[in-house]
Amino acid sequence: MPKEPPLPPSAWPSGFRTRIGAELSAIVLGSALFLVFKPKDNPFLVGTISVIGMLSLALLGRYDDQRIWGPQRHAWKERFRSCVSVLIGPTLLVLGVFVILALYLSWHIGPFGSQMAQRFGCWSFLPALPVYFISALLQQAFAQWYLAGRLRTAFPSLTFRNLALVNGLFFGLVHIPMGDPILVLLTMAGGAVWTEAYLRKRSLIPVAISHVLLGATYFYWVRGEDKLIEVARELGLG
Repeated sequence: MPKEPPLPPSAWPSGFRTRIGAELSAIVLGSALFLVFKPKDNPFLVGTISVIGMLSLALLGRYDDQRIWGPQRHAWKERFRSCVSVLIGPTLLVLGVFVILALYLSWHIGPFGSQMAQRFGCWSFLPALPVYFISALLQQAFAQWYLAGRLRTAFPSLTFRNLALVNGLFFGLVHIPMGDPILVLLTMAGGAVWTEAYLRKRSLIPVAISHVLLGATYFYWVRGEDKLIEVARELGLG
């Protein structure tokens, strides 16, 4: 597979790549501290850190957007449709696997009827989707628009495929505090697919939608968890 051309160094002002390297180092350090201290039991602390971090990254990312990504080659609708066409197959395939797993677990754990109702009939599934979409969009904005762009700048000789694998690895590792090794592996694979789709098509919404559909069905159907209620309880709302 041929390598995509690197970003032209002539477009970078003095010290640009040094600053990008410093940003990436800070992200790695911050993520390591998060994994070590696991502050997920304090949702307000996590929320505060997340908001401050996202605002900071948004300002930095917006400032460097044209320098890193360059002008868009296609209209928004064309990029959206093209990205959907790339992601719809893998997304439906994994959804099908999740359905089979949910059916198997319902039969294995039993009773089958109540397990089916718990997994597929939970009332909060649909209300959870827009809430999950906001979270997924923020996560993918960080993982794709911000982080993948900076990795692409720091390592311009990497192909899109290899860059997607690196970004997917990082995306999976930050899910370690959730205590689910299967989720970590799934997010590594999903992160790689989503990154390559974004690098090639430059459309974030289809990536976030795929994330929402797979994430929600994994928690509700495969794990049988009511995530909306769990989050509300963590925030002291239920």
